[in-house]
Amino acid sequence: MGGEDVISPAQYHAATQRLKQLHPIGQTIALREITGDRYGRTVAEAGESVGLQLVSEGYAVGISQIS
Repeated sequence: MGGEDVISPAQYHAATQRLKQLHPIGQTIALREITGDRYGRTVAEAGESVGLQLVSEGYAVGISQIS
């Protein structure tokens, strides 16, 4: 997710479960590529601001909150 980061390993698991609730496996979602990272991975926004929803529910924090 672009612009968000998971809080801790426990939060990672909880966020993964919540993401699966929001977008079940097999469901098609729209991705908007933002950039690539230094490892060649694509950084993208998924669906309707899923990252912002995870932040608002406490499953993740915004990058600006970390820096």
